[in-house]
Amino acid sequence: MMNRTIISLLLSVFVLQMNAQQIPKIPKDGYKNTRKGNESFKKQDYASAEKYYQGGIQTDTNKNAAYYNLGNALYKQKKFDEAGQAYANATAGKNSDSLSRTWHNLGNSMIEQKKYQESINAYKQALKLNPNDEETRYNLAYAQSKLKQQQKPQKQNQKNNQQQKNQQQQQQQQQDQQQQDQQKQDQQKDQQQKQNMSKDEAQRMLDALKDDEKKTRDRMNNQKTNRRFSRSKTKDW
Repeated sequence: MMNRTIISLLLSVFVLQMNAQQIPKIPKDGYKNTRKGNESFKKQDYASAEKYYQGGIQTDTNKNAAYYNLGNALYKQKKFDEAGQAYANATAGKNSDSLSRTWHNLGNSMIEQKKYQESINAYKQALKLNPNDEETRYNLAYAQSKLKQQQKPQKQNQKNNQQQKNQQQQQQQQQDQQQQDQQKQDQQKDQQQKQNMSKDEAQRMLDALKDDEKKTRDRMNNQKTNRRFSRSKTKDW
């Protein structure tokens, strides 16, 4: 009885193994999320496409494709900064054709953000991979013209600021010169006043000496007169 039970169990296991070998294995879909994202993108449901592409970055085999498509979905939603980051991540691929499109779209996202120098750099990278891409060449020329327009007021502002700075320096120099001239005039006036005071004082001293001399002569003359009259009175005739 025991042996029959064991044999039955062994037969069951064997049958299960045979059935398992006969069931074909379903291969893993390495583009599942990206494919679903593409379906949503075609329906212009860009928010859903964005979510699927985000999932594709985590699970799908070709992450560069997921990044590139994510950039497109973000661009359609006018999320230009995030789109640029997605395109930048997609530039790690090796296919020159897809890379050219990636750099092109990265340039577009930079233009939308008015980052014209960055867009120029991206378009140049795209043209290195695909020199015959006329659309990229046109966009490059457009970005270069926008950069010149952007730099023109900046240069003018710099020029105006420099002119204003020069004017301020000239005004300061004029004020300093005026102050120096005024100080020089004040010093000359002080010296003139001192000279005038010295002349006045000298004249006063001279006048005082003359007055003293006159008083001395007058006093001496008075004394002589007094002595003469005194002798005549006492003369014994």
